[in-house]
Amino acid sequence: LEEELRQARKKAKDLQTQLRRSVAVQEDALSSAIADRIERTLSNVEEDEEGLRQTLVRALQDKEELMGKTRRLQQQLDRAEAEQAEIEELKSKLARKNDIQAKRIHGLETQLGRARTASTPRSTAG
Repeated sequence: LEEELRQARKKAKDLQTQLRRSVAVQEDALSSAIADRIERTLSNVEEDEEGLRQTLVRALQDKEELMGKTRRLQQQLDRAEAEQAEIEELKSKLARKNDIQAKRIHGLETQLGRARTASTPRSTAG
C-alpha cells in the first residue's frame, strides 16, 4: 500500500511538474502574442500619427497659400477702390468743367444773339 501511495505521489508530482511546464509554455505563448499585438498596435498608431502629421502639414501649407492669395486679392481690391475713387473724382471735376463750359457757351450764345439783333437793320415797315 505504501508503494502505491509513493507511486501515486510521484505520479501527482510528475503531473504537477507537467502542468507547471504546460502553464509556463502557455504563459510564454500568451505573453508573446500580447507583445506582438501591442507591437502591431503601436506600429499602427505611429503610422496613423505620421499620416495625421502629414495631413496637418499640408493643411498648414494650404492655409498659408490661401492667406497669401487673400492678401494679394485684398491689395488688388484696395488698388481698384483707390482707382475707382480717383475716377469718381475725375468725373466730378469733368462735370464741373462741363458745367462751366456750358455756362460760357450759353453766355456767348446770348451775346451773339444780342449782337445779331443789334446789327440787323430794323425795317420800318408800315
